[in-house]
Amino acid sequence: MKRYFNTIIFTFLIFLIGCGTQVPTKTKVKTKTIKGETKKVYLEEKSEKDREELIFKKSQIGEYFSYEFKLREVFLIPEVLMREDIAKTYITKKKSATMMHNPLGEITGSIFALGMIEAWCLTELAAQALPGKQKNIYLDKCKDRYIGSKTKTTEEKVIKEILEFTGYYKEGYQDSKNQIFYEFPRFPDQRFKMNFKEKTKCKNNKIKEFNCGKIFYLNSKNFISNYLKLNSKVSYPLIVNVISNNNNQILSFSEKQVKYIVAETLLEFK
Repeated sequence: MKRYFNTIIFTFLIFLIGCGTQVPTKTKVKTKTIKGETKKVYLEEKSEKDREELIFKKSQIGEYFSYEFKLREVFLIPEVLMREDIAKTYITKKKSATMMHNPLGEITGSIFALGMIEAWCLTELAAQALPGKQKNIYLDKCKDRYIGSKTKTTEEKVIKEILEFTGYYKEGYQDSKNQIFYEFPRFPDQRFKMNFKEKTKCKNNKIKEFNCGKIFYLNSKNFISNYLKLNSKVSYPLIVNVISNNNNQILSFSEKQVKYIVAETLLEFK
């Protein structure tokens, strides 16, 4: 009977010690919104594709010439009145001292630990009083036991609010992924792909940007060679139609412009 009674007392003591560490945390939340200035901005995420434009430039070395073509997508970017507000949330979490929350359990724990809890707490507090940086092994736990803890955090969130569309737009540009072809109107069933190169992305917001992005090349030697494979006699002016989707560009060449290349190419065919 005595042994049974001791077991009950021991279990009760363990329960009290455990209860001493189960301290609820009180959380207090405050919010505050700081309104920003109203500004006019262009929203690229609201842009819509308006059209595609076929652009080109010509270069020439002696009797030979070539073209660089690009197919540019044109976007309309709307102007809006926008305000950026900052929503601040202040969170305070307060936990009372375990000794205050459950003094009976904590005192019982100290007795059961033969005063060792108070001993190392005093040691830690004394170490903090010494000059220099000391190790903080148990001090936080000691503070939780006798003083409690309080933490404050601040969270910020930027809220962008569109107030009004002004009705104004600016244009934005990027290279199209579509292929560019060329053909000869005399032979409409024959279509040729233009070779292209991918260069570094264009950085300037201009419709006519070369030496960047996706560039297609039309070389005089190549297209004249393809024409002569279809017909060995050239009818002047030699017309080349460059096309992509609903865009096209007509190039016209006189006999004087291409006769050297035509003669050279026919000689190579023999």
